[in-house]
Amino acid sequence: MKQAIQIALANSKEMEGFREKVYKDTNGHDTIGFGFRIDFLKMCKPVAELQLYYDLNEYDDELKDEFQWYREKPPVIRALLMEMLHNMGMGGLKKFKNTLKYIEHNEWDKASVEILSNPQRKHGKSLIYYEDPRRAMHYSNLIKQAKEL
Repeated sequence: MKQAIQIALANSKEMEGFREKVYKDTNGHDTIGFGFRIDFLKMCKPVAELQLYYDLNEYDDELKDEFQWYREKPPVIRALLMEMLHNMGMGGLKKFKNTLKYIEHNEWDKASVEILSNPQRKHGKSLIYYEDPRRAMHYSNLIKQAKEL
């Protein structure tokens, strides 16, 4: 049985070809990878964890390129920034200008408060707090952990 799977694997990879971005197949369906139709795609937890691990490594490199000070920060802060990049992309992360400035200068108390607030918003809360208070508190608590290191 395993021999048949190996043959099918090799043949499918060759016939489908690999594409890392979504494309339309010959029938117009959104497809990715080795011919996986998006509307049929299931992702098991081990595969999702591998993808997340791969992405976090990519984010780590991206953050090193984007912020000169990133490499010198404690692991908990680097992890925070990778999480934020994963959640909101670089454009979203960069909207936290004051928080990033405080992180750059190791002003952990100010950064942990700033990530929760935004005086320009009508309700005074940051967008991340307004959309997902649990995640915002998690981010703030990660910053507070850096103070203890």
